[in-house]
Amino acid sequence: MALKTLAIRAHRKGLELAYHIPAVVPDGLIGDPGRLRQIVVNLIGNAIKFTEQGEVVIRVTVEWHIQNEVSLHFTVTDTGIGIPLDKQQLIFIPLRKQTTP
Repeated sequence: MALKTLAIRAHRKGLELAYHIPAVVPDGLIGDPGRLRQIVVNLIGNAIKFTEQGEVVIRVTVEWHIQNEVSLHFTVTDTGIGIPLDKQQLIFIPLRKQTTP
């Protein structure tokens, strides 16, 4: 549902909004769907906001999957203006890379 709303915003700007979720990504997961939705909507919303032409794409990949635990990696790419390197350090805080359990 969240992507449908964002797709309307993208369409109004003449942008393509696409997603790629391979079949290997599990459907049923336990987590915080509200928080994940908020993060994804914010990232895609900003990408749409700062992209004048082209596309915005979200991809989900499996980093690791052991027994009943999985680590997913989300990326949002766009053809927008980008964020200058010096500003990226102010916006993004490096996280400790989680390793397999």
